Amino acid sequence: MRDTEWYVLRAFEWLLLAQEKGGGGYSIGFSLRRGWRQAYPETTGYIIPTMLRLWKRYGWKEALNSALRAGNWLLRIQNKDGSYWEPDFRKPMVFDTGQIIFGLLSLYRTTKKQEFLETAIKAGNWIVSLQNEDGTWTKFAFNNQPHTYYTRVSWALLELWKETGINEYKQATIRHLDWVISQQKGNGWFKNASFLNDGKPVLHTIVYVIRGLLESSIILNSKKYFNSSKKAMIVLLERLEKDGILYSYYNSLWQPTSKQKCLPGIAQYSIVLFRFYEMEEEYKYLKWAMYLNTYLKKKMLNLPLKPLRGCLFGSSPPWGSYLPLMCPNWGVKFFIDALLYEERYIEDFISQRFNEVSTKLPSDLDPHDFRLEAIKRHVDIKGKRLLDAGCGSGRFILYFKELGAEVHGIDISPKLISLAKQRVKDGTFTLGSVTAIPYPGNYFDVVISIEVLQHVPDIELALREFYRVLKPRGVLVIIDRNPISVTGTLKPILERLNKWMYKKNDPFRERWYLSKTRRESLK
Repeated sequence: MRDTEWYVLRAFEWLLLAQEKGGGGYSIGFSLRRGWRQAYPETTGYIIPTMLRLWKRYGWKEALNSALRAGNWLLRIQNKDGSYWEPDFRKPMVFDTGQIIFGLLSLYRTTKKQEFLETAIKAGNWIVSLQNEDGTWTKFAFNNQPHTYYTRVSWALLELWKETGINEYKQATIRHLDWVISQQKGNGWFKNASFLNDGKPVLHTIVYVIRGLLESSIILNSKKYFNSSKKAMIVLLERLEKDGILYSYYNSLWQPTSKQKCLPGIAQYSIVLFRFYEMEEEYKYLKWAMYLNTYLKKKMLNLPLKPLRGCLFGSSPPWGSYLPLMCPNWGVKFFIDALLYEERYIEDFISQRFNEVSTKLPSDLDPHDFRLEAIKRHVDIKGKRLLDAGCGSGRFILYFKELGAEVHGIDISPKLISLAKQRVKDGTFTLGSVTAIPYPGNYFDVVISIEVLQHVPDIELALREFYRVLKPRGVLVIIDRNPISVTGTLKPILERLNKWMYKKNDPFRERWYLSKTRRESLK
């Protein structure tokens, strides 16, 4: 499996193509039956924040330009009353208008241009003016009925309240969220989560409800809304643990009624798991989010035809009942968002893997270990301040101290740091990453990294950190595994057989490089 950034780039390029076909807004998607569809204001609105995240994460100027182009398109097409049209039904819609607020606000926060904020306020005022006394929306709502998945509208209004301080937005949100949790059954199921009045919501809208409640609960600091969101999240997680995947449709007892998979909904649920992981640091949330991302990577199309390169079908199999034979733009948007969360927390995943294997790693080091002998032969460490970057349980540091070095060690695994502290009583050990070394610049005489970079997602960043903390004319020692070896040949086989530290479906694999490649990266 390729690096996560490769999938992000492919999906990003597909969205750029969708924007070209949409003439400023992003095309609703590509259909094998009908080709490219018209631009979709609703999802254009919430794709904009994704584009801005890509710009900030990778520095891709095309992402910033794309977001600005989409935002200017939204400025042009807003109705005088503040609403936005749904292109298929040719009438303004509350939900669509709410989602556009996300994009307008993200552009205002980025550019500080008042026109984006003013347009968002007009949209918010229109939405609030249509709310019923019980907190629902029915006029200009899909099928003219109330929906619990309009929690995403409430979330948008709260973002607008945060920016403006206009209390009507907050009050409207609370009225709606109180109605939503009144629709939740004891088993976590939300009534009125479907597009239609049929009690058969697709995973896409079920997760809309959960995410909107979660994000609103965080902004409002509300345990009531948080617990409601978590209750439904946990039930879906139990289904995921039991079935190994989430299906497109469930009944009110959370029983799957179809073996089809809704790929946008799976991406959305992955994001929800990442968000709950951020809140509660429960590892199983992270593990299953990574698992779903791996599943989606395998589903991403990578065909020679540009419309079918970098996108996801709405359903798996592609002819499933949710958007048959179509790649919707929101599936790609949520896929990118999930991958960006994966990049943010991949080191947490790796740390947990090291925690799991900490008791299985060798506890002692042969005094004549070839790696130790090589360091002794080439580097004088006596009296030097030395960092073991990725020190593990401290096996090497013990000998570095005996050779007269002032020893410091960092590692991302709490269990390994604990073992290192037990092994070397007067060393300095810190929990931390080699991509963000918790020391000032020009601090160490020697930095040593032994079989560490093969476990690092962003090697270039780690190398920059090594150089940052090294003193001028300091010494950097890197020892990694050789891919041209018996073990290097067996590694991919053992990974596929789940006999290696990282398993077949894990989001990360060790990357072994030839010394020539490593030298080139150091230039």
